[in-house]
Amino acid sequence: MSELVATIDVGTNTAHLLLAYLTPDGGIIPIGTETRYVRLGQGVDASGAVHPDALERLKATLVEFGEMARTAGAARVEAVGTSASRDIRDRTGFLAFVRDHAGFEYRIITGREEALLTSLGAVACLDLPPDRRTVVVDVGGGSTELTYARWSHDTIQLEAVTSLDVGSVRLTERCFEQLPPTDAQVDHAADLVLEALAGADRPAEGSWTMIGAAGTARALAALAAARSPKADDGDAIPVLSRADIREWRRTLLSLTYEETLELDPVVLKGRADVIGAGVLVLELVVDYLGVGECIVSPWGLRHGLAIRLARRAVGRDTRT
Repeated sequence: MSELVATIDVGTNTAHLLLAYLTPDGGIIPIGTETRYVRLGQGVDASGAVHPDALERLKATLVEFGEMARTAGAARVEAVGTSASRDIRDRTGFLAFVRDHAGFEYRIITGREEALLTSLGAVACLDLPPDRRTVVVDVGGGSTELTYARWSHDTIQLEAVTSLDVGSVRLTERCFEQLPPTDAQVDHAADLVLEALAGADRPAEGSWTMIGAAGTARALAALAAARSPKADDGDAIPVLSRADIREWRRTLLSLTYEETLELDPVVLKGRADVIGAGVLVLELVVDYLGVGECIVSPWGLRHGLAIRLARRAVGRDTRT
C-alpha cells in the first residue's frame, strides 16, 4: 500500500485537512477532506495580533485534524499557514503555541509558495489540452494569488507569480461597516483591489485559461449550480461565465448577512458575511485578465502540498 499522508492548510477564514495516498508515479489519491471555519484572520489585519477566540478555534481544529490523521494511519502531517499567519506580528509565540497544542510542526509559507502550491493542486485534477497557458486565481480570505504558467505533459513553465494583500475577510473588515455595504464602501473595496492589481506581476499579453481555486470560487459555483441546475452534469467541472460572476456580485452585495445565508446555509456556512467581497475580487480579476469565463477546480493548496510530497518521494524535481 502506498504511503498515506495528511496535509493541512490554514487560511484567513478556513482550515482544510486532506488525507491522500501517494502514488508511485508522483501523484495522489485523495480519500478524505475536512473543512473548519477558524477565521484566524479575525482582526489580524488591523492589529497584527491573533484574537483569543480565533486562537482557541485554531487549537481545537488542529487537535481534531491531528487525531483524524493518526486514526487514519497517516505516516506524516504537513501543516502550513497562509495570509493571516503571515500578518501576525509575534510569529515566534504563535508558532510555539501551535506546536505545543497540535503536536506537529506548522510552517508559515510565503505568498509565492502559496500561489505555486495552489496552482499545482488546482491544475493536477483537470484534463487540460497540451501546452495550455493558465492563470490560477486563488481568492482567499486575506490574499489573492495569481499564478501564470504553461502546462504540458505534467511539467510546468512559470511565467509570473504574484500574491496580493486583498481577500474576502480583509476587504470586509476594512471596507464594509454593515451588510449590505453602501455603494461608497463597495467602491472603496474595488479601489483597493484595482490598486493591488495595478502593481501585480503579469506576463506579456496572450490568451489565458483562468482557473479558480479555493473557497470563494467553489462556493460561488455551488450557488450558481443550485440556482440553474443542469441535467446529466455528472462530475463535470463547473465553469462560471463573466456575466454570471458580475450578476452574483450585484446580488450578494445587496443582501444582509441573514439573507445571504438563506441562499444556501450549507455552502455559505462560515463565509456568508465575506462571500460578497470575495466575489467582488473575483469579478475584478476576471475583468483585469480580460477572460470570458473561469473554470472552477475542486483541488487547491492542500492537494498541491500532497503532490509535492509525492513527487519528492519518487525523486522528481519540484521547485514549489
